[in-house]
Amino acid sequence: MRLWLWELLRRLKLPPVQLVPRNKEETEIYLAALRAGDQNNYQPLAQIWMQRLSAIPGQ
Repeated sequence: MRLWLWELLRRLKLPPVQLVPRNKEETEIYLAALRAGDQNNYQPLAQIWMQRLSAIPGQ
């Protein structure tokens, strides 16, 4: 999955972004967002990616 995400970022010419949670708290939030996605609620996962992309310097 990480390789696919990395390739997607490269093809879209986006700068490098954090692909995986950095600590236990982020992991729990990420896994909860994935579970929500399993229930067709993609808002939590979209929010995580919006935060990650907005954290890129210069963006």
